[in-house]
Amino acid sequence: MLIIDGHNLIGAFNDLPLSDKNSKDKLLNRLSEYQKIIDRKLIVVFDGAGYGDYKKTNFENIEVRYPENNHSADDTIIKLIEEFNNQHGICIISSDNAIKSHAKRAHLANQNSSNFAREVEDVIFRNGDETENYLSPASVDEWLDIFKKK
Repeated sequence: MLIIDGHNLIGAFNDLPLSDKNSKDKLLNRLSEYQKIIDRKLIVVFDGAGYGDYKKTNFENIEVRYPENNHSADDTIIKLIEEFNNQHGICIISSDNAIKSHAKRAHLANQNSSNFAREVEDVIFRNGDETENYLSPASVDEWLDIFKKK
């Protein structure tokens, strides 16, 4: 299972600016594609209010959580870390040092958001997503060279 710091991960993707009001949905769409390929449970935690009064909801095949009361997403992730303390197969995705420190103390794997963002893109690219076509960086450079010649 992966527990993901949602806004932290949005900032790790070059094409998902935090200023984009649709960045959460775009991230969840991308993670849904990734989840279908890797077949692991994903929990994504975002700051802010959920949809309506919901603090826990689903987006396709992903569990999405929002903090309760006056807590932050970091508080919610730390609570999940404590809940899954010492359990095998849990990985925390965040570049937040406090979260990574809690994960380490709980003996949970952790990966920083920028590395995970690259992994997501690579997995989706290698598995030929049918809803969106991603070009590898080499392909982009090749096409740019072709268009520059014209």
